[in-house]
Amino acid sequence: MNKNLEIKQVDVPEMIIVGFQDKLGPNGAKHLWDQLYDRMGEIRNITNTKVGYGVIDNGLYIAGVQVQLINDIPEGMFSIIIPERPYNVFIHKGPIFTLMNTWNQISDNCQLSGLSFERYDERFNPMAEDSILELYISAT
Repeated sequence: MNKNLEIKQVDVPEMIIVGFQDKLGPNGAKHLWDQLYDRMGEIRNITNTKVGYGVIDNGLYIAGVQVQLINDIPEGMFSIIIPERPYNVFIHKGPIFTLMNTWNQISDNCQLSGLSFERYDERFNPMAEDSILELYISAT
């Protein structure tokens, strides 16, 4: 692993994510995040408007926010439940265009199967060298 990759293990409680979904492709998920930011005001019961989640599950990507309960999902949006379990958390440091390098390092060193997710908070700045985001991979 390179110097930009840190790891810790945490127990994550069940979380409900609501947002926009599409197949993972070579062009990334920027269009999903743009849609989410444009329509976030339509989502009810958001737990924290300053934290976003990129959920990867079976070739699909959901850009979303955590909600307290599933109700009145806005048209065109989807929900997914992140199961309660221990996760290995990798800390990505650097601009967003280097994120795929981090995912490649993780896949070279860990078994990637099932659901994983990215957590974006106030430490994330897409083009900054000191940007930080967390990558959660199931530890079970």
